Amino acid sequence: MSASTDLPSADMYALLQLIGDAADDDPGPALPWALLDGLRALIPCAEIGFNECNLAGRRYVQIQSVNPDDSHVVVPDSVPTNSMWFTEFPRLHRRHFSDRPVHAWSERMSPEDLRRERLYEPFWLGTSDTLSVDFPSRPGGYRKLCLWRTDGERFGERDLALMRLIRPHLYELDRLARRRRTGVPQLTPREWQVVELAAEGLGNQQIARTLVTSLSTVRKHLEHIYSKTGARSRGAAVAMMMPVHEQW
Repeated sequence: MSASTDLPSADMYALLQLIGDAADDDPGPALPWALLDGLRALIPCAEIGFNECNLAGRRYVQIQSVNPDDSHVVVPDSVPTNSMWFTEFPRLHRRHFSDRPVHAWSERMSPEDLRRERLYEPFWLGTSDTLSVDFPSRPGGYRKLCLWRTDGERFGERDLALMRLIRPHLYELDRLARRRRTGVPQLTPREWQVVELAAEGLGNQQIARTLVTSLSTVRKHLEHIYSKTGARSRGAAVAMMMPVHEQW
């Protein structure tokens, strides 16, 4: 049985509404604020945040969060005073959650296990559970959406099912937000597929086979892409349209 069949219709409606609101919202510093606010209402938590970290460079690239007092906070490019995070957190993740892009601490750690972690007192004191989604990231770093609960509260199966169901949409909202921040031209969903496959190195014939369409249709999509972007080649269109992470 899929996760969606276990969720009540009210949750499914709220999820669809949330995705639509986030897609229409300003892209925000990392993710649309409507997404963070909406998820915090749908899955009650003390705090929600999107964190991008450069483990190799031992610094946080960006933190965007909605705090317990409902304030919106952005912390750009910072270096924590306690560098233990950069060695201990990857170890914890590999030990417990490397096989789960969506996970809660409570799935594999008891409250006692959590309190024994070296990171607990300096970073997580008072936190009783975290629900996280791993986002695609560059080697040597991570990008995560995290929800925190306190006062002994833990995340349940409904919370995990909602997050697993929305995960593909989170990735698409992330990509959309980055595209909008860079001011790239708007393409149709099919034109984006063509650009993404071209970025993977596929030729026109391979793109046609992958999309189950004709070679002439792929060429027509490329013509539209060139017209919208002003690019004169596949490589130029890919360079212009594909999201680019900040350089470390």
